[in-house]
Amino acid sequence: MPGLLTKKRWRVISTLLLLMLLLGGLRWGLNQQRPAPTNAAQQTSAPLEFRGVFETRDEDVLLTFVTADGSPLPAELRVRATFMTPAGPLVRETVTNGFQTHVSMPFVRAGTVPYRLEVGSSVQEGAFVRAAGEPVTPLQLNIGARAARVTGGHDPALVVHPLDAQHNVTDLPVLFQAFYPDGTYWERTVSVEHLMAWTFVPTGASTGTLGITATSHNARGERGEVDLLPGISANATYGSNKTAVLASGRDTWQLNVKDTQDTLNNIVSDGTSAVFYGGNDTLDLYVTRSIIQGDQPLVLPSPPQQGTYSVRVNSGDYLSQPLELLGLPVVKSERFAVQWVSASPLSLRAGPFFSDNNALVDSGTLVRLSVFSADDALLLSFSAPVEDGVLITNLPPLPASSDYVLVDIAGQQQQLDVRWVHAFQADSTDVTP
Repeated sequence: MPGLLTKKRWRVISTLLLLMLLLGGLRWGLNQQRPAPTNAAQQTSAPLEFRGVFETRDEDVLLTFVTADGSPLPAELRVRATFMTPAGPLVRETVTNGFQTHVSMPFVRAGTVPYRLEVGSSVQEGAFVRAAGEPVTPLQLNIGARAARVTGGHDPALVVHPLDAQHNVTDLPVLFQAFYPDGTYWERTVSVEHLMAWTFVPTGASTGTLGITATSHNARGERGEVDLLPGISANATYGSNKTAVLASGRDTWQLNVKDTQDTLNNIVSDGTSAVFYGGNDTLDLYVTRSIIQGDQPLVLPSPPQQGTYSVRVNSGDYLSQPLELLGLPVVKSERFAVQWVSASPLSLRAGPFFSDNNALVDSGTLVRLSVFSADDALLLSFSAPVEDGVLITNLPPLPASSDYVLVDIAGQQQQLDVRWVHAFQADSTDVTP
């Protein structure tokens, strides 16, 4: 019995020893996988008082880690810097070494950047503001209009985005300068707001080329130009060399619009349109011409009908008073001869016809022949041309109710009795009245 108890006891003891060995091996294996602390400072959980010093450079931001009290940083501590940029986190890592530890952050965008700094187990968070640098040459001058009227209403806009070497918009003011054709000068200093500096430039009062420059600190740009154009027509001189000509169809009035100017007395631009329009109850006139150097002559043929014609001219805001043009009769106001020449064929002769200058009227001038009844009803009408100052023409067979023929040339009229024609047709005898 005592031997049996001894065997059981030894069996329990050996089992316990085996379990202890297994647990010891497991603990040893776990300790082998865990990295050992590099120094005593990393084994402690006490926070490290430190700060980050930011230095903006052309191509990056130099970040320096120092202790708050100026003592050396513990050696071989892990250092991690994170910038929360618009493109995502920008992370750089290193280890401490001496009094200061430097990290270069390749970030050149101006503005506020949240950051997270870690030294060992210590963490610091905040925001870093990177300011834009000085503007660099060339400045890009943008002009809202390459041409403007000096009479105002639409002044050109000037816009500049002053950039530093990293293409950040700087906050230094921009000086705009304008040089006018008449030698006057204008300037304005504009602050940068909403990533740009802009203003309107007044057009002045004289036409020509307006030169514009923009500068900011030591940065310069090329000269811009705006064409200063005259305004629309506001006043002019309108007239004719003579107001009365023969209504012959070939005599002419010499109309002219001169010194067409805007409200500032600048000659209007070449190509500005001028519209001549008017007439009378029987004739309408509408002619468009282009003004050259402020003037526009118009050679207007007289209509073949005598009378008074009222003609005006319109260009822009300018509207002339009516100009009364008189078409004079082409035939002198005196009685002319008219007679029958023959009855078979039936023909008549009228004339000679003289103009006011005692010359024969032009060959080709039309004479209107109208046949009327005794109660003045129009039975027949046609025209025939004058040749060598005289009209000789044949008539068609006349209606039986014909009473007289009215001969009309430029408003001068004579009547010729038809009764002898009927008498001749009755006895078939050629009788000259």
